[in-house]
Amino acid sequence: MSPRRERKPQPIPALTKPRKQRLPSVAERTLASGLRVVAVRRASVPLVHLRLRVPNAIRRDADLAKAAVLSRTMMLGTSSRSQGELAEALQRLGGGLRVDDGADGLSFGGESLKSELGSLLGLLAEVLTDAAYPRAASEREAGRLGDHLRRALSQPGVGGRTVRSARGGCAGTWGRPCQVRCRTSQTSGDWGACPPPTVARWCAAACSTAYITCAQGLTVVG
Repeated sequence: MSPRRERKPQPIPALTKPRKQRLPSVAERTLASGLRVVAVRRASVPLVHLRLRVPNAIRRDADLAKAAVLSRTMMLGTSSRSQGELAEALQRLGGGLRVDDGADGLSFGGESLKSELGSLLGLLAEVLTDAAYPRAASEREAGRLGDHLRRALSQPGVGGRTVRSARGGCAGTWGRPCQVRCRTSQTSGDWGACPPPTVARWCAAACSTAYITCAQGLTVVG
């Protein structure tokens, strides 16, 4: 049996010169409507991604709850397409479309094959301007949101953050979790105790132009 030979430590290779990064080409234009459009070319990917930000003027927790219900009901169909037909149209494009809510506005995100960018933008415009908000489906989504909030507000961490935010003197809604607080005689002072019909009425109020203001920016990458 031959004796084991110890390997000497290998020297660390010298650093190479940093490679020059190739930044993608960017085009920016502001439309006559005031919408700022930013297009980023990425030829190596056969998909196109888009994001549209719609700011709002939320100042109260109740308005934050309305925006949360609004974002969950915009994709339930339009006057010309049901929720299923809208999903089928997106599948034919090889992509998707979604709505996210926040304290400072709504964010629309989507993707599709590059050749279907025009159709994707058409569906986005249809959802933005012609959402149907069917009553039964909107009440179901409102009920799910209320149940989610009741479970979230039962967690010690969420309650602690809420108290800390209130004691810190934060009067605005930015960065605070969506809170539903009923001011009715039956549920006065209870957090997250709103029945679905009450939240559904908030949804109807949120669907007005007071909550969907002018879009701030559209970003397209592809």
